[in-house]
Amino acid sequence: MTLGLWALGLAAIFLMALSQIGLTFALVICAFLLLFPGINFLSWWMFRFVIDDDKVQVVRTLIFRSRATLEFNKIEGVDIQQGPFGRALDYGRLTISGVGRKQLRTEAIDHPDDLARRIRDLIPRQ
Repeated sequence: MTLGLWALGLAAIFLMALSQIGLTFALVICAFLLLFPGINFLSWWMFRFVIDDDKVQVVRTLIFRSRATLEFNKIEGVDIQQGPFGRALDYGRLTISGVGRKQLRTEAIDHPDDLARRIRDLIPRQ
């Protein structure tokens, strides 16, 4: 459904741009409109969030592999960011704050409340 609405909107923008400014510029505008969702999809697709026995890892592998790790005994807080659509469809981003200035931030994930609760349960109590 969402993809169909996106394609319909893109076609409408293309036709409006074509009638106003010409074919070349209309194609450039549509290429940019297709490029940004494509980059967001690739960054989401190459993202992994791993919970081990003693640590949390965020791994990103688009061109280069990036791995950030935070041990449970160094986690200070877990925050959830959700917009109105995220609350309605139950997805959002997590920011895990650690000792000092270290933070891990996830891409958009399903059921962020459940995952945040799971991480909070694994943090050792002092």
